[in-house]
Amino acid sequence: FMLNSVKLKMIVEPAKYTLATFLLITCLLWSNCRKDELETVNLNRGHDYFPIEIGFSWTYQVDSIVFNKFNERIDTLHYNVKFVAEDSIQDSIGSAIKMVKYIQQDTSFPWSFDSELVIQRDDNVLRVKQNNETITKLIFPLDLYKYWDGNILNSGEEELFEVVTLHEPFVGLNIQTDSSLRVIHRDRINALERFYGEEVYANKLGLIYKREIDKRSTSIGQQIPNGFDYSYQLISFEK
Repeated sequence: FMLNSVKLKMIVEPAKYTLATFLLITCLLWSNCRKDELETVNLNRGHDYFPIEIGFSWTYQVDSIVFNKFNERIDTLHYNVKFVAEDSIQDSIGSAIKMVKYIQQDTSFPWSFDSELVIQRDDNVLRVKQNNETITKLIFPLDLYKYWDGNILNSGEEELFEVVTLHEPFVGLNIQTDSSLRVIHRDRINALERFYGEEVYANKLGLIYKREIDKRSTSIGQQIPNGFDYSYQLISFEK
């Protein structure tokens, strides 16, 4: 009887360890698969086109042209702008991140505070609140030619945002990416006015390029309108 007990123990214990090993491997595989699944879901919805966590910062080179009909002047400006995700908050748009904007006249000047923004990115939307005005920047999941009213949460007139390219390469000032999306939100021109808005986002980087044009003339043929033409180009992203 003792001999049979020893034999039985020898048979059962390896089986026990085999089952434990199998369960451990299964858990590890499921965990890795789940991680890959979540990353795939995030990419498919487009969340990785605007990564946002406390401590992240984006620095841009800004080129600006200001048109002033009253003074008959056209001023060209170059400076740097930095956005820093500094804190998580509860805002009227829900759980959000407080973003602080800093300006630097050139690299020989220190950074100076400019303003604060509130950023909300959830499963379905990316919203930016600045000067008490909320703009809907992106709608998830991202799809080519998807469009929406960016001013739906403010008192401004309807302004349609549209995804015009998706998952395509982009080459900028200091940025080259294989996966970007481009959104156009204003493109109107007539004899007296020119309005244009464009934003480009890169996978795992966020906003990498932006351009805004707003020029208005009071008469046809007017040489100097009133307004501006500026662009942002990302020069560094830190996290």
